[in-house]
Formats: sequence, structure tokens, C-alpha cells
Amino acid sequence: MQYILATLAAGFLMLTRPSFVQPVPSSVPDVRMTCQAGQAAARPGETLMVLCTLEIPEGFHIYWKSPGAGGTPTEIHVEETHGLIIGDTLYPRPSTFDDPAGRSYGYKGRAHFLVPVTVPDECPEGALAITMRAQWLACRKACWRGETARGIELKVSKDTSESPISLLSYATRCIPLPLADRPGTSISLAATEVVIKGPLGDMGLPSFIPVEVPGVILDEARISGDTSEFLVRIPYRLEPGNSLGGKPRIEGLLLFGDERHDPSFAFSMPVPPAEQGAGREGPVNRRSAP
Repeated sequence: MQYILATLAAGFLMLTRPSFVQPVPSSVPDVRMTCQAGQAAARPGETLMVLCTLEIPEGFHIYWKSPGAGGTPTEIHVEETHGLIIGDTLYPRPSTFDDPAGRSYGYKGRAHFLVPVTVPDECPEGALAITMRAQWLACRKACWRGETARGIELKVSKDTSESPISLLSYATRCIPLPLADRPGTSISLAATEVVIKGPLGDMGLPSFIPVEVPGVILDEARISGDTSEFLVRIPYRLEPGNSLGGKPRIEGLLLFGDERHDPSFAFSMPVPPAEQGAGREGPVNRRSAP
């Protein structure tokens, strides 16, 4: 079935985008996953990271949690949890690339995902076997859905000392920090735009990647700066009929530099009722982010 879907997708591209014509690969791209606990053992009540690495074949890419114009999100799930408390998957800073449908966000080569796992206070000591499952869409003009599962063992011990694996430090550097953690940087919300400003570092002006939220449309960010400060203005509009019942919020990433381990900062701002109902001709009502 995957091969049939891929062939149809490739045929569609040949009809609509002649410049993208190329042979359809003869097999599903071999995306491989490895998983390991971020440290040798954890105490009851402690949170540890499970590191899942996806190796992506050359020429292919997979997608970030908000894929952009094309694709579907890469997802990491934990099965057979044995009462462990599983946090939201932490996605590394994505790259930007052009799909036939437009600008998209995701990963090439190798991507490290972190899953926080908290051991309950009452958890007995010993080894716990859990299963990590990943789903992705791998694309190179045509696209293939893929999934795999890997079992790992987590050790629980009251006498252990934290000893993180060496790769965990690099993987953590690639995870965006909260924007509130960047010194001197502020974010505010008006009736028609989000405004971010802060000190300009050695890496120059930032770039911006939006997170898709139902009912919220973000227009192209306007980014400027002088010798000491940058300014990012992100126009937005609300479409309540497309919100799927969710509350409107503005989410995105501010990125400095070009490498995956360069600084990046995430933010999420709820749209207050005053802005949700504001008329376009009324005065601007600015609010500071919490």
C-alpha cells in the first residue's frame, strides 16, 4: 500500500511540478531508531530523559511537530508504561526546507528526541521494560509513512547517583529553551501582532518558525534591528470558526545562527479575550506576556 501511495504521489508531482520529475525509489526509506535511557538509573520520584535518535537516509527528510506547508508531524510515544509518568516529547530545533507544497520544517540526517519519564515515589526498585514507538513521514519528492518500536530497560534504585550518558548533553543543547530564559528579551501581544525585542548577539538577527494552531493565522514575520537590539513583528489574525474548539494562542520559535545546536527559544502566548474581540479599527491594546 505504501508503494502504491508513493507512486501516485510521484505521478501527481510529475503532472503539477515538471521540474521535480525524478525516479521513484524502489523501496521504503530505511529510517532507523535507537533509544536509550539518559542515565544509568533513577531514584523513585526522579525524572529522567529517554533519548530516541532517528537516522534518516541521505536525501530524505522527516518533519517537526508543526510541519509547515507539507508533511505530518513526527511522533514519539511510550507504550507499556508500568505506571511511569510520561511527559511531552521534546523536539530538537528544526531546519527549514522547501517542499513542493511550500516551506516546511523538519530534520535531515540525524535527529535526537527527548521524552521525560518520571518515576513515581512508590515505584519499587528494579528494572522496568518500556516500549518506545515512533511514527514519521519520510519525503524526497514522494513520501512514505513509517513507524517502528524499540524496547528499552529503565532501572530504578534508591542508591544510584546521576550519571548521564555523553550524548544526552548534545541532545539537550538542541532542544529550544523558553523565550523567558533569554536575558533582556520581551514579548508582547496586541490586537493584530506579536512583538518580540531583545539584545542583539554575535549571531545577528534571529529567524522565526511558526507553530500551527487551529483558528490562528500567522503572517510573515517582519524582522529588523540595529547595532544593539532586534525587533520581530508577527502579524496574526483569528478565525474562530476553524479553532476546533480550542483556545487561541500564538506559538513559535525564535532561532539564532544556522546550526541545530545554536540557540533557539520557544514561546506560547494565549490570546486574551480583549484581543479576541478587538475590532480592527480600535486602539491597540498591548499586553505583556506572562
